[in-house]
Amino acid sequence: GDVQLSGTFQSLPGREILAWVQYTNPVISASLGRQSNIATTAVQVIEPGTQYSARLNQVDMRVSKLLDFAAGQARLMLDLYNLFNDSTPLELNNLYGAPAGGGTTWQRPQMIIPGRLMKLAFQFDF
Repeated sequence: GDVQLSGTFQSLPGREILAWVQYTNPVISASLGRQSNIATTAVQVIEPGTQYSARLNQVDMRVSKLLDFAAGQARLMLDLYNLFNDSTPLELNNLYGAPAGGGTTWQRPQMIIPGRLMKLAFQFDF
């Protein structure tokens, strides 16, 4: 029936999970017992390379139909991106928060892969 199917499967490893606690000058000065000239500093609280987020798995698919005419050929195409509508995060918030009361937004997704997308296309060869 002159129908073509094609697809891609993409699987990427998860991103490294980090946690940074940011300390301001008043907290640093209080812990030292003297005035500090450091405005802010960030301390990593998870050992690097020990934790990773979920893998990114994405399936894209194309269905095309070839039509013959006296003047040439036409190809109708339907592309489906992120076929299974995966919502794996691409970027996560790594700032854990201040010791006095942060952490509520740690690991909150900042960006996820785009949702399912459909594209229709037409090509005419003469």
